[in-house]
Amino acid sequence: MGPRPSFHDSTGLVISTDQPAAALSYAAGLELLLSSSPDATRALRHATTVDPHFGLAWMALAVATCTEGLATEGNRCADRAGANLAGSTRRERQHIEVITMLLAGDLRRAAVLGREHLREYPTDLLVAHALASWSAA
Repeated sequence: MGPRPSFHDSTGLVISTDQPAAALSYAAGLELLLSSSPDATRALRHATTVDPHFGLAWMALAVATCTEGLATEGNRCADRAGANLAGSTRRERQHIEVITMLLAGDLRRAAVLGREHLREYPTDLLVAHALASWSAA
């Protein structure tokens, strides 16, 4: 399978979905997640419903649900993110890998890979947010 059609997030990074409604819901959900709004989960669930193969949306939903104390659901969402890497960019695959490590409690490896990832993609806001949140916990 080749690369999926894509959109860009608010910082210009590619997000691999071919569904405009999924891209819009992801962007809204990510903004809400970064501002610690409980409405993030609803927007991100919508993104994954519209495009069930949208790995970044699944990973953002994993972070949102874990933040709400729903670790089991968060892990299921992270698994869905990892299962939907076909057509994703290298940046998206690394993004999912870093956050998967964080959710698994492998903070040291996540921090190393996350720093490397952010050197290459400094505007990957969810990775930066997740690294800061988990390292502060």
